[in-house]
Amino acid sequence: MSLLGRGDVVTQQSGSHSRTITGYLAHLLEYPRWLMECDVDFTQCPYHGRYDNFVAECDTCIYGKACKWLSSYTTSAIKKAPLTDLVDALESAVDYVAGRQQAEHQANCVCDSCEWLRTSRQFLRSFPE
Repeated sequence: MSLLGRGDVVTQQSGSHSRTITGYLAHLLEYPRWLMECDVDFTQCPYHGRYDNFVAECDTCIYGKACKWLSSYTTSAIKKAPLTDLVDALESAVDYVAGRQQAEHQANCVCDSCEWLRTSRQFLRSFPE
């Protein structure tokens, strides 16, 4: 099943299903997490992929932005995060996914990234500020 499944049902640890906004956001954040984990090479990282705001190397690293996002929005952190933080995480994730897109993607492209971007942008447009 695609990460963009149309059911939008989130299975909680208890095994029950939820159609909450936070559950839906957690679902949306799975795809950019997967992309970032594929993109980032932690093999040479002296900090083992744990972003540190006080380490200059983390800010200058080519993976710094993705590493910071991955460190800030772990699966367990997402479950505890306030709604506004999850919306911020989604906005950052949209920027990241859009930034790695190639120019040949058209408005009607059906690749996973384009589908996810359309779904996420639609959610952000409909979410009250």
